[in-house]
Amino acid sequence: MSLLVGGPFANEFRVPGEPPGGKPARKARLDWRWAISQSARFFWNQARYGLLPMRPRPGLKEGHGLLKEARVETGKGLGRLPYWMLRDDRGLWQGGQPPWTYLQDLAPSAGEQMKGTIIRRLLAQLPSHVSFHFVFSPRIANAALVRDVFEKAGFHTYEMKTYLCQPPAGEDLIAALTGKSIRTNLRQARRDLDLVELSAEEFFAFQDANLKASGKKSYRDDNADRIMLKHALARGQAQIIAARRKPDENCPAPVLDAAIACLWDRADGTYKLWRITNRSGEGENKPHLHGVKFLFLAAMENARAKDLLLDTDGSTPGLAKLYETFGPGIFEPRIRLHFERKTLWAHFVTDYPSIIRLLAPGLNFLARFDHHPKAELVSSARPC
Repeated sequence: MSLLVGGPFANEFRVPGEPPGGKPARKARLDWRWAISQSARFFWNQARYGLLPMRPRPGLKEGHGLLKEARVETGKGLGRLPYWMLRDDRGLWQGGQPPWTYLQDLAPSAGEQMKGTIIRRLLAQLPSHVSFHFVFSPRIANAALVRDVFEKAGFHTYEMKTYLCQPPAGEDLIAALTGKSIRTNLRQARRDLDLVELSAEEFFAFQDANLKASGKKSYRDDNADRIMLKHALARGQAQIIAARRKPDENCPAPVLDAAIACLWDRADGTYKLWRITNRSGEGENKPHLHGVKFLFLAAMENARAKDLLLDTDGSTPGLAKLYETFGPGIFEPRIRLHFERKTLWAHFVTDYPSIIRLLAPGLNFLARFDHHPKAELVSSARPC
């Protein structure tokens, strides 16, 4: 989750030397030898574990819609790796696991020795023209094995902090919080604010307006975010909540102050604070000081009602300080593993945008023959 920009599913791949968790202040020079070596590992894994793949049992298919699944079945265990793939606004293929779920044990029925082989066969089924970003649960039991297998298959590994919250029991959740001033802040917010539900389009319109007003830009793939959020809503695994001041005679139609998009999956037991955006303003137009905290409280109540663990889905230094205001023991930091694989073409597009703009007319002509989402998107008018 992030305030306006960034986030764990951010369309931003890091190479050694780049800091995780946000766009670096200065672009790091890509080590092409490292990039080629990583690609070679990926293709070697495909050659070794994918030329004669273990065939899935009848009825288990990869899928032809937005969501796909690599599957491997042997007499010693079944492996499954769900993923999605879409073009971003530069025409590059990106993918990862569905954002409402964490990856955990990809082959739960297999023994330790066979588990690594099954995971490598799953990775060998991934399409080679797609850059992937996978995130594992902070509660994964076999982290060392997973890290070793993904790295051998050409994925770059890094760690990122997230926060878990087991909402306190009791009828009054505010009273159970332990922060010095948080109870007063939240009671004030409850008195002043209403909670309303938004559609995906309303959420992104609000986010775009906030970015424009603050002079910031998003480094995410907003097209993929929109598609995935709409898909999660259709599956009944998402909710968008906004906070606004209660209407009165002076302001019968108050504007939104902040909004969050939450995703959940009962299979991994977490309720994720996937996206958050808040309005800036001064004077009479200033948003409520505790609007974001009030939304966090709503997320805690929803997670508790669903008997799920609240997960902040990543963090930033500013958000970490905000979590601390809820008191000791409420939000606990955890480390989760991220695995990323970037194609050589994606490296080239990122490092040489001027060349790509020159090639844009030809690339768009070829894209006409591709009927996947966001095919004709390379523009000669703006940088990649």
